[in-house]
Amino acid sequence: MYIAICDDDKQYLGKVDKYMQDIQKTFGDIKWRLFERAEDVWEYYKRNGNKFDVLITDIEMGEMSGIELANSVRERDKNVIIFYMTNYTEYAVKCFRAEPLNFWVKPLSYEIVSEDLQRAHDRILKSREYVTIIENRERKDIKYNDIIYLETWGKKTLIHTCRHDYKTNKSLSDFQRELDKDRFVRVNQTYIINYEYVRDFTKNSIEIYDVNGSMPIGRTYMEDWRKGFMNYNRRRLLEK
Repeated sequence: MYIAICDDDKQYLGKVDKYMQDIQKTFGDIKWRLFERAEDVWEYYKRNGNKFDVLITDIEMGEMSGIELANSVRERDKNVIIFYMTNYTEYAVKCFRAEPLNFWVKPLSYEIVSEDLQRAHDRILKSREYVTIIENRERKDIKYNDIIYLETWGKKTLIHTCRHDYKTNKSLSDFQRELDKDRFVRVNQTYIINYEYVRDFTKNSIEIYDVNGSMPIGRTYMEDWRKGFMNYNRRRLLEK
């Protein structure tokens, strides 16, 4: 989950940054970028595309307000989750054009921020039919159905799909937390596989379509594999 945080109050921006550091200990795969001006966030969007999953913005800021920023971002990105921060509750009605998930009144409560980001994280994962990576500074969305398996490659992860192989700095453990557990399972330290592409299996190994040879099932991953594959096949039968 990648978050843009914008507030022209440096002291308050630092406070939210500290919250993020504490929340990261729970989420693990959360990342964020700090901005002091709404104009800078908007310029970043125009240069780099829709890279953020969440936008957290103060309302009263410089020439461009947080409301103007959120409305501009919403027109460009229908999926971004927005949170407003403000000292003034009278802004609430104007804010809802951008369909924010919540409206935070300062001083922020760590518990509220943490709970709301958990809600945002859950919503993102449930709504996704793809994983998002950055490859060669470009955002790429890879559909779940196209992913055959993922493997560690040095300090990077390779994503093998039906059409193309992708390389990303995101770790296999990050993908393990992010991917739909009804579709994917980690079978050892090196591989995460898509149940859909399992061709055959034995007690200790798995064969995948379009892959030569078999993948060993690690002892510590054996139980997750067995339960997951059994549930996957049960769901397929119910869908027929």
